[in-house]
Parts: sequence; C-alpha cells; structure tokens
Amino acid sequence: AAAEIAMAPTLEAAAPARSTFWKLYWGELSMLEHKEVEQAMKSFGARLGQCEAGTGTPCFGEPDGSRPTELRSRSYQLAHCLRFSLLQTWNPAQLEDSRDKCPYAGTR
Repeated sequence: AAAEIAMAPTLEAAAPARSTFWKLYWGELSMLEHKEVEQAMKSFGARLGQCEAGTGTPCFGEPDGSRPTELRSRSYQLAHCLRFSLLQTWNPAQLEDSRDKCPYAGTR
C-alpha cells in the first residue's frame, strides 16, 4: 500500500491504497511489527498525513518513478525495514542483511 501511494501521480489517485495503508497502520500491522517497522510506518504515515493536509513539500511525482519524493524515500525505507524484520524472525530465502537501508535498525 505504501508503494502504491508513493508511486501515485496524485493524492486522489492514491485513495484506495491510502485506505488500505491506514487500515493496516491502525490494525493488523500493529499486532506484529517490530520496532523498526513501527518507526518506518510512523515516518511514512506522518508524511502521508502532511500530504493529505496539503502541507510540506510536493508529495507526488511522475508515475514512472523518475522524480524522487519524500513519500517514495519513506516507502523504500519501510520496505527495507520489513525486509530487516523478516531477516530477524523468519528468513526463508536467506535474505541479506538490509539494516544499512533501514535507518531504524539498531535503535531498539
């Protein structure tokens, strides 16, 4: 959901993914997420909230991904924090450590 939001061309185009993200944020993910994932979710959610309120830097760019935005950066960090969490708890695919891309790793 975070990646769909980050890659959407407009806030309106991201409406279905925003709904999914906030449901996960306030529900299911809160049951299972590690601290790193929680912090990355909060970071993405805070920026998304600013976008929804119309404050801060531009939130959306071309859907081809050619222009980085804060939402895209935070979505990328969230994905790597999720990967780091999988590495710590499950690691069925022998994932490589991605703590260098998860700025919240090691803050426990």
